[in-house]
Amino acid sequence: DLDEQLLPIFMEEADELYPQLTSELSAWRANPHDKGEGLKIARKLQRSLHTLKGSARMAGAMRLGELTHRVEDCLDSALAEGKSDAALLDELENYFDRIGNALEKLRSGDTTAVEEVAAEVVASVVPAKKSVAPGRFDQVEEVTEERREAAVLRVRSDIVDDLVNEAGEISVARSRIEIELNAFKGGLHDLTGSVQGLRKLVREIEIHAEGQMQARTAVTGDSAEKFDPLEFDRFTRFQELTRFMNESVHDVQTVQQALLKNLDETSAAMSAQAKLNTGLQQSLMSIRMLPFSSTSQRLYRIVRQTGKELGKKVNLELYGSEIELDRGVLEKMT
Repeated sequence: DLDEQLLPIFMEEADELYPQLTSELSAWRANPHDKGEGLKIARKLQRSLHTLKGSARMAGAMRLGELTHRVEDCLDSALAEGKSDAALLDELENYFDRIGNALEKLRSGDTTAVEEVAAEVVASVVPAKKSVAPGRFDQVEEVTEERREAAVLRVRSDIVDDLVNEAGEISVARSRIEIELNAFKGGLHDLTGSVQGLRKLVREIEIHAEGQMQARTAVTGDSAEKFDPLEFDRFTRFQELTRFMNESVHDVQTVQQALLKNLDETSAAMSAQAKLNTGLQQSLMSIRMLPFSSTSQRLYRIVRQTGKELGKKVNLELYGSEIELDRGVLEKMT
């Protein structure tokens, strides 16, 4: 009774849990004589198996949940008896490979094959009663580990894709704003040239008016009897108008300088926003990135199974597995 809504979430979680199982088992195999480290790794294995079991049952993969439950009981029984030899590790590795097979079948939608694989392994694993004393493991470490796991937030990949696309749209919109801002900056520079030209013209008018005024004064000095006071008032009004024009040009230049200052501040803010947007885009892209090593346990399992089928000893060596790739690309490669 697979839940179509919960199954993709379970598969995402299983893609993280299963590599943890196999890597923890590999770490245990690398330190077979360290009892303290072995118990610590066994505790992690139990926690991962328990999480995988619960998630499988919630998604409706009951056979897979039962299989994981039996393997968990098998591990508990071995630890209760103090077993941590190579035979136990080989047995667990074989069970983990079968769990991996079931997950592969489940991912491909072959539920019948999942039933067969799980039923075969469930029948081969003898159910054992859990008898591990609760005080055998460090409780403080357990609480810390549970808190660390609780801090993990799972987000659907399509939501991350939408966020990446929206961040890209923000970059496009910012580019358009920058284009308009550059056009506005060009217009302000043109306005600066026009204001300077207008100021020169007003100054020339003032000089010309002063010259005419001085010439008129000299003429009227020679023939005072012919001087018309209204003509003097006319030149005085002309001087006032040129002064008003000069003040208006000065006001326009003040506004233009204020706009230039605001434009510089806006450009600086846009540059800061561009850096933030680039960082956001890179962070969102990094969410989709996975190291190639995340598929290493899957590849090791395939090699082990192929070696067993052909009756040959095979060793797989991976180099550069720390390189990160997009999750979709990595899945297609695998």
